[in-house]
Amino acid sequence: MARLSPEEIRRQYVVLSEGAITRLLLTSLIYFFAMLFVPWALVLGLMLTDFALERLSIGLMSGLKPSRTPWRYGAVLATGMLSQFTYAMLLISAYVTDTAYARSFAIGAIMLSMMQMIYSRAIHLPIGVVRLVATVIATFLGIVHHWPGEYGYPGLALSLIALGCSSYFIASVLRDNNRLHVGIAKERAAARAADEAKSRFLAQMSHELRTPLNAILGLGHVELALSQDPASRERMKLVTDAAKGLAEILDDILDMSAIEAGRLTIHPTACDPSAEIASAIALFLPLYQSQGLTINLWLAANLPKRAQMDAQRLRQCLSNLLSNALKHTETGGVVVRAEIASDGKLAITMADTGPGIAPEMADRLFQPFHRGAGDKPGNGLGLSITKAVARSMGGNLVLLSSSCGAQFLLTLAIDAVSADAADTLPRQDAPPTPDLRGLTVLVVDDIATNRLVAKAHLGLLGIKATEAASGEAALASIRANPPDLVLLDMNMPGMDGISTLKRIRILPSRAARLPVIAMTADATDAHRRHYLAAGLDDYLAKPLTPETLTAVLKRSLAAARSHQPCITASGPPQSSDDRIQPVA
Repeated sequence: MARLSPEEIRRQYVVLSEGAITRLLLTSLIYFFAMLFVPWALVLGLMLTDFALERLSIGLMSGLKPSRTPWRYGAVLATGMLSQFTYAMLLISAYVTDTAYARSFAIGAIMLSMMQMIYSRAIHLPIGVVRLVATVIATFLGIVHHWPGEYGYPGLALSLIALGCSSYFIASVLRDNNRLHVGIAKERAAARAADEAKSRFLAQMSHELRTPLNAILGLGHVELALSQDPASRERMKLVTDAAKGLAEILDDILDMSAIEAGRLTIHPTACDPSAEIASAIALFLPLYQSQGLTINLWLAANLPKRAQMDAQRLRQCLSNLLSNALKHTETGGVVVRAEIASDGKLAITMADTGPGIAPEMADRLFQPFHRGAGDKPGNGLGLSITKAVARSMGGNLVLLSSSCGAQFLLTLAIDAVSADAADTLPRQDAPPTPDLRGLTVLVVDDIATNRLVAKAHLGLLGIKATEAASGEAALASIRANPPDLVLLDMNMPGMDGISTLKRIRILPSRAARLPVIAMTADATDAHRRHYLAAGLDDYLAKPLTPETLTAVLKRSLAAARSHQPCITASGPPQSSDDRIQPVA
């Protein structure tokens, strides 16, 4: 019993349960035709017995673990065997009658039963074996009863030899089919284990790399802000740009892993598509301007004021496309056009003035880890991720033919919210943007480098920073002198971040209501959802940057003062006139 696999029995139960209705209908048809050769009362009695035993056998199989309940496993085999024996006896009863076509009917039905046995009851071999044994016993009894009186003992011997040969053949096929199922199950389990190991490895490596990357990028930003020497500033800019590029690669790899595992999450919310597009473009405007490039935005008048869509994923797609265009465009710039297409989808066309894409590269362009040509080939993930995200949102990303540069068409399915419906949505006044100067923030992290980076960033913002190396030290600091906000690492030894948060929330007076932000190297979307669901006020992924830290601090403090949940603000709305407009 200990060697019997509960997972194998579960898979057998799933197959039998899913095909139960079809088997019931086909078996009922066999019983109906049997009434042509066997008294209907006998047929009805055998049918009810067969169906009851079959239902009981499958019901006992649900959640069965033989090592815990061996009697239940025995009952599954016994009821299955009796069900098959009852069915086989019906066919033997038809076989021994003198009615025309009765034998052909019985032989055909028995063969169909064995074929069904081979294909649907071979996952857990004992279940198929006991049913084969029941069929052989019933057939043996029918042959012994019928053949001696009609054809003599030579006919009996020949029939028994045929029965033995056919039984051996069916048993061999049943065993081979079972081996095939076992092999497929093992390969599936190995593939699942490998995928889980890969996911754990990627998550662990991402976490481990973000800690030193946080120091490089964070302290690089601080030195860049404080340095007065142009040569030194140029060197620090190269360092921070390289570290930022590595952080982007880590994010892309995690996104690609989630896409391959089918775990890419889409969260539609009501938003202004024009504002979200303009917000994404505005983030890249300084980068384009620093290289003497332009970004022109064209917003069609048919864009809805409000629509249901995942604004964060939209911005991610646009960021990847803008970043790709920036790598390959040396003069001119980019034109972005957004409109609602004839099929009702949001259609965004992005055309750059770069060297374009060779036709022979078009087929491989969206393959993961395919790097483009040129001096800045990228990491080969941006376009692949964008295409996968677009498809998850009911759209696509395609390369359009262009006589100058590269031109991409991004389509996303959106649900426009009517003006009347938008008016009925609850509105909240945006909380005033708080002044960060003079505030006190407690930085809690067991790694001194991370505390140093956070304190350096906060110092540039005019914020007084205190630090704690553990959850216990953080609680003591809060009791002695409550700060305005807490930046809390999630993976500290001893008392981790969530345990520390729970202890903070039961502190007396104002301290229990402090805004607490997760400051962590756990950068996946699943981690973010987990920490926010645990009660953290906001989420800040390492490595820290001045922009993300400032945005999170302002959002959390504003929400705390207005007692509202943190809401990511969208960019400023743009004009929806049908004209080319530079993004200012």
